[in-house]
Amino acid sequence: MVTIYDIAQKVGTTHATVSRALRNDQRISAKTRARIQAVAKRLNYRPNVLARGLSGGRTQALGVLWDFAPYMPSGEMARRIATDAQKRGVVPYIADTTRNIEVILGMLHEFANRGVDGVVVQISGSIEVNRELTESLRQFRAAMLVTREELDIEMDQVVHDRMRAVQQAADCFIQSGRTRPGMAIPLSTTAKKLSTFVEEVRHCGLDVPPEAILDIGTEEQVGRHCYELLRSRFPDGRVPFDSLFCSADEIAIAAISWLKTMRIRVPEDVAVIGFNDSEGGRFFDPPLASVDRKDQQVSEAIDRMIHQRLEHPDLPVRREVIEMEFVRRRSAG
Repeated sequence: MVTIYDIAQKVGTTHATVSRALRNDQRISAKTRARIQAVAKRLNYRPNVLARGLSGGRTQALGVLWDFAPYMPSGEMARRIATDAQKRGVVPYIADTTRNIEVILGMLHEFANRGVDGVVVQISGSIEVNRELTESLRQFRAAMLVTREELDIEMDQVVHDRMRAVQQAADCFIQSGRTRPGMAIPLSTTAKKLSTFVEEVRHCGLDVPPEAILDIGTEEQVGRHCYELLRSRFPDGRVPFDSLFCSADEIAIAAISWLKTMRIRVPEDVAVIGFNDSEGGRFFDPPLASVDRKDQQVSEAIDRMIHQRLEHPDLPVRREVIEMEFVRRRSAG
């Protein structure tokens, strides 16, 4: 591997001068910089970014810890973040949180060992931001949390708020005259969606009885689990709800498919709303009402804020709240 010492020997100068010239330091004369850079190019010199990071320099690397839950559109969001970073000449390292605090702490340790400049960490599921996590994040030049609700911590946050959209979905059912709302969700990870939906329905004078809450129970193959749960619980097709809010489009599509097999009309007999606004749902029969996650706005905010922090570490702590939005289509009535 060619080093700056090799270049210095070829040019007949010091390694410190070579290092400054390769960083385009204006204190080195233009003639000397051009000569050094030409030699570096001829020798196919590649800077050791890891060594640069360990010595306190910038590595132009960003660590991203994201939630790749099976039914979440996480891949697209991670791709957006990576693409935005690459456009800035930054190398992204992406890993799955698996919704496990020990995995997150371990990956932050690995990112630190590789000298990445900054990290973006999505907090989802039951992950709690504790002191150990906070201290691990503060070792980076820039750190950002992407959360579902604002956290009481002095750190940059993009709050991806879904609560207003859930309230809008509940209001849609109420306004269309539904009196027996139900939900289909994995309770272990989406309890906040349930409580928000139930609170909004109760505010309108209705209730969500326990028998109308379908706990999918797993995040693997949620559509299939929803279909099987409906078939086993209501074999005669007599359902305790006239509207069903689902925590993912896959769940909603499976529910509609089962309702059709039981000759239950959607939305005339049962209105259905999904979540995540997947492209396939828009072309389903009937077109699926859902929740637009506003992922592009989120990725743009992440890109802007993390790179502002990288360039200006002393900026005040910032929060940006981006609200998801309910999209009404025919399945909701």
